[in-house]
Amino acid sequence: MTVGGSIISGGPAVASVCFALLALAIPSLAQAPAARKADVVDKICGKFAQDVGKTKEKHGDEVPKTRNLPRTKLELFKADDSGRCCEGLIRIGETRTGFTSDFEFKQQLEPGMYWLAFHPGDHNFTILIKYDPNKKPADTKCSGITYVLEDNGYVWISRPSDTE
Repeated sequence: MTVGGSIISGGPAVASVCFALLALAIPSLAQAPAARKADVVDKICGKFAQDVGKTKEKHGDEVPKTRNLPRTKLELFKADDSGRCCEGLIRIGETRTGFTSDFEFKQQLEPGMYWLAFHPGDHNFTILIKYDPNKKPADTKCSGITYVLEDNGYVWISRPSDTE
């Protein structure tokens, strides 16, 4: 190997060091993103809203302050082992959020893993959920479940019992 006009020998050892330095310099090559853990739900319904970055007190709990995203298209897909949504997956259903951003998928579903895809405007945001009709503790009402969209595109579930 030639560096700055000097010849460096070492063969595989030098190559290993160069690769290690490259891996440190470019973190995306060094590690794959962590798999996202699915949220468990006993019904596929709730409200879809965008986080506006502030919290407010509601029934003694801190919850994200959100703005409604009415008339947003939602799709439900049966998840597979690929860890990806939505191309090539079986679409189970479609609905839209109402005026107050509420939605509900009413069809009978098998317990298992699903992708919930939200399409506000021309965008596509997804969340992996595990549907378990026997979940304990049960979600009491659909109105108590909010799917929160953050500015970075991450969607998460807020419930009244959540303290985060």
